[in-house]
Amino acid sequence: MIALTILGSFVLLMFFGVIFFIAYSSRRRYRMAKEQGLDPWSADIQLMGQAQRSAWLASPESGSTVQERLRNLDALRAEGLISQVEWEQTRMDILKDL
Repeated sequence: MIALTILGSFVLLMFFGVIFFIAYSSRRRYRMAKEQGLDPWSADIQLMGQAQRSAWLASPESGSTVQERLRNLDALRAEGLISQVEWEQTRMDILKDL
């Protein structure tokens, strides 16, 4: 009987511990979103939208055609900004995307 009471108390304590943890985490997340200037209820969606528009996630010549990329590469070589070896390697990489 005592073991059952101890087990019940332990389960109850764990239940309230989990509830407290969820409440604490939610409150902390709410405050952090507010501090960053985000709407706490839609912060995930706002951050996903920002990430999709981010330059970090864009491909290096996103929106450029192969011809434009090759022209830019030729211009860099003509100006002496890249070596012949770099030009050849990059040209091969661009042509692999076809």
